[in-house]
Amino acid sequence: MADETKPTIDLNKMVALYVKFRDAKKATEERHKSELLPFVQGMEKIEAYLLAHLHDTKAESSRTEAGTFFKKENVSITVANRETYLTFIKENDLWDLADVRVAKTNVQKYMETPDPSGELGADGKPKQLGLPPGLNYRAEVEVQVRRS
Repeated sequence: MADETKPTIDLNKMVALYVKFRDAKKATEERHKSELLPFVQGMEKIEAYLLAHLHDTKAESSRTEAGTFFKKENVSITVANRETYLTFIKENDLWDLADVRVAKTNVQKYMETPDPSGELGADGKPKQLGLPPGLNYRAEVEVQVRRS
């Protein structure tokens, strides 16, 4: 049987190379952003002109040999007063107007809270409240690199 030992890797060189790659990636992203700026600005000016044309002609769209341009409404609705909005939803039983999301940090704190029963777990430590019903939990370990 052949000797299958792992090759020795210089971790210092590996981390240095990682930092170099990350710096090059960031520099490339910044360069691309500045290289794209004239195109983005040009497109914005053309979009403003085309939208003005649609408004002036009271049209929703217009077709040319090169392509079609049309109006599209983008809507943004944000919460101005959370408590007022929640009260409205509760009082009118309009839960379909809400989007419930998990507050990850608060759920993690809840999970680590000692169970008020005072019971001990198999490890002899106080039991914790654990994951609230209806949620899934997944944790992954990844490596992070910090420059010296």
